[in-house]
Amino acid sequence: MDAKNIVMEKSFLVVAAMIIGAPQISAANPVWSEDFDSMTPGSKWKGNPGLTIMENGGVGNSRYVRVEYDLRQNPPGTTVKQFSQPIPAAMEYTLQYDMYFEENWNNNYGGKFHGLKPDEHVTGCKTVQKHTWSARMVLKDRSPNLYLYDQKKGGGCGRTIGGSNFKMDKLKWYSISYYLKVNSTANASDGEAQIYVNGKLMTSTTNIQFRGQDGDATKIKNFFFSTFLIRNSTGPVVSRQYIRYDNFAVLPGKAIRQSPGSAGPSPILAGSINAPGNNANIGMAVGSLPGGIAEVTFALNSRKSVNAAIYNKNGELMDKIRMGVRPAGAHKATFQTTALTDLI
Repeated sequence: MDAKNIVMEKSFLVVAAMIIGAPQISAANPVWSEDFDSMTPGSKWKGNPGLTIMENGGVGNSRYVRVEYDLRQNPPGTTVKQFSQPIPAAMEYTLQYDMYFEENWNNNYGGKFHGLKPDEHVTGCKTVQKHTWSARMVLKDRSPNLYLYDQKKGGGCGRTIGGSNFKMDKLKWYSISYYLKVNSTANASDGEAQIYVNGKLMTSTTNIQFRGQDGDATKIKNFFFSTFLIRNSTGPVVSRQYIRYDNFAVLPGKAIRQSPGSAGPSPILAGSINAPGNNANIGMAVGSLPGGIAEVTFALNSRKSVNAAIYNKNGELMDKIRMGVRPAGAHKATFQTTALTDLI
């Protein structure tokens, strides 16, 4: 029985064929999102004079927020534009947003960009306490890097972790997916952080001890809008620079946005699945039938190691199959759904 022929019934499953090393799909809805389309053009987001809602020019020519970075205010950098947006406490989330560097963007300037944090964060080269941490992005020579304040970062400012030679250019929209998982207990060092741009992994780290104290207050509890620029090399000074942002969203688990677009989870595809060699995870929605079988078909353009997994509508793993290394060509994964019915 092909998955596209299974009738939608009382539950919703996601079957995902996963190429090893590729991001996993989350089927959950955002716990918070903002696409600015309901805001009044010319108004100021969160009342900040440097965060202006603009009419056209966002992703798909939608509304967006235009952030002004004024180098005259705090040379050689800019003042920090920062606020926290509360979200339900959780061990792991993915922050998604789209960003666009305008014409006057000067590559001589790096800067800090948005991330996630607990109840109380630490930044500004201050000492990390057991109940404080933060995770943001930093641009160095136009390349996205992790920027972490964790329990073992040592002295000085935050810890920068790179890994990609990818360079971000002006006049292009980019989708950012920032996946974060905090350590399971206060003494554990099993936290993770990853940054993806347009669905491709840029930088990653594991074995991180973000929090030194258990409890909800030290889990991920806030989207952290926090950004400024600073001059990181010699070159001409541009007094004002602008970056556009659109489609902010925070989703449970790992949810990697493949391209700039509306806030929400990675798209779930219908019909048979094709997996060209782009290492992107792929998924489809199928129904759950008592005593039924769900099959998902996919094709590989070269030899790859593949896992297949089935998730419920909350993004929770229900079953998985290790398919091992498969040659190029057509393949299918088969799931017995009988045992899953009562679990959803």
